[in-house]
Amino acid sequence: MRLWDLLLEILQADPSGYLYKALIETQKASTVWCWQPNLRDASFSFFNVEVPKDKSLDDAKKIFTSELDMIGARKYTEEDLRRGKSKLQKQIDNITNNTIEFAVNLTEIIGSGDYKLWFLYRDAVEKLTFEDINRVAAKYFRPNNRTFGVFIPSGNEDRVKSTEFTDEQISEMTLNYKGKNLPNKQLLLKQT
Repeated sequence: MRLWDLLLEILQADPSGYLYKALIETQKASTVWCWQPNLRDASFSFFNVEVPKDKSLDDAKKIFTSELDMIGARKYTEEDLRRGKSKLQKQIDNITNNTIEFAVNLTEIIGSGDYKLWFLYRDAVEKLTFEDINRVAAKYFRPNNRTFGVFIPSGNEDRVKSTEFTDEQISEMTLNYKGKNLPNKQLLLKQT
């Protein structure tokens, strides 16, 4: 189970998150967020901080890396646990109660191995403990287990823009489309 989802929520939450307080409340950055993909096996957590042009990138980087260094050593509180679990459970409920979002989410979960992983995840979030947070933080979030990069956009790049289609163009392209017959249509009908 992705126990670090709770930790990421505790770190990024507006306004209680540790990264949020260190970077946004101090006005060193304009945005901070974390993300972890749905994959079969453990992979990575992505942390993003956006620093406006009129702010010091070096100052933000120092604070950011200092906060990341403290993830494994910090002692999280029962309030952190309560707030984080509440937010994750609300996200789970919102996804489950939205048919389209639930279907899309299930395709990601199925890609991880089995649709039942969604329900195991839901149950695991309910059971998360204070000890789980501290254990995961200390085990995975170490300075030597990190890659750091900075993207600084330039203003004069010759960018290639992909072709975008409007809803009307898509409707027009598909309006009179007639699909081909399947080569084994008879066989498919017998099997169903």
